[in-house]
This record gives sequence, C-alpha cells and structure tokens, in this order.
Amino acid sequence: MFFQTLYLWSLLLLFLIPILIIGSIILRKTTTIDRFEILIPAGSIFGISIFTFLINIFSFVTPGKIAVNLAYLFLILVGIFVYKLNSKNSNLNFPSKKALLFYLISILIWTSFIFWKGNNALIGSDTNLYYSIAHTFLKGNFPPMAPWQPDLPLSYHIGSSQLLAAFYLFTGLSFEFLHIFFSCF
Repeated sequence: MFFQTLYLWSLLLLFLIPILIIGSIILRKTTTIDRFEILIPAGSIFGISIFTFLINIFSFVTPGKIAVNLAYLFLILVGIFVYKLNSKNSNLNFPSKKALLFYLISILIWTSFIFWKGNNALIGSDTNLYYSIAHTFLKGNFPPMAPWQPDLPLSYHIGSSQLLAAFYLFTGLSFEFLHIFFSCF
C-alpha cells in the first residue's frame, strides 16, 4: 500500500512540479516580487491558472486530450522562452534563519491540518458533476453541454473540471484523489 501511494504521488508530482516552477519563473521574470516565501505560492497558483487558461484556448481548436497535451507543451515552451529571454537579475530574498524556521513550522502545521481535513471530508455537493464534465471534456465535449439536457450549454465553472481531466489524462489517478489534492492545494 505504501509503495502504491508513493507511486501515485510521484506520478502526480511529475506533471505538477513543472507547472508550478514555470508559473514561479514567469511571475518572477514579469514582476518585482523577490521574496521567496511569496513567490513560490503565488507562482504555483499562477502556473496552474495559466495551464487551465491554455487548456480552454486550445479546446476551441482541438478535442480534449490533444488540447491538454498541447497546453502542457506550450506552457513548458513559454516557460523556457521567458526564462531565456528576460535576463532580469534573479536574486531572491530568502527568509532569515529564525523567520525560515517559523515559515517551515507554519507550512508543516497547515499542510498537516489541510490534508487531514481534506482526507476526512465528505465528497458531496457537485463533485459528480465535476467528474462528468471532466470525463466528457476528454472525449471532446467542449464547450460542455449539460449532462441532463444535451442541447443546453452548461453555464457552470468548468476550469476545475478541466484541471481534473488534465491530471486524470496524465496520471490515471481517480477523480476523488485529484479532487481532494487540488482542494487541499
């Protein structure tokens, strides 16, 4: 069980870490943020947002699976281009020893609490709708039509479903695992 869990996390992080790093690189090269403890979380969210935005753009041209792969490849190419193009001074301000200790303790406590809460939360509400949108998106349903009335365009938040679909395509992990992970993230 431990090795299976380790494998699943490794597979997820294999595709997620480049997105987080590229978001941090683009944010660092295009803004004046130089504090490490702000850049990493903000860049991570920025990278995921750009990836979801690119999935939406490519989905208008090509079906779901191809759009996800093109969005991932394009994000990596843009990240490399921005890293090479802009030669801005990349000195980061790291927290001092005492501040770093409190920063790491805070991250450890909050991460433990959030993952404990996320893993013990009830999966409910609209999660089945998220999963059905994600599954049909990978099959080419874009813009998504309502599952209960196929000729009615779905007026719903679809970015989270597309993100779930993208990482389901890359990793094959269950939607529940991915949903809990990104909720905690």
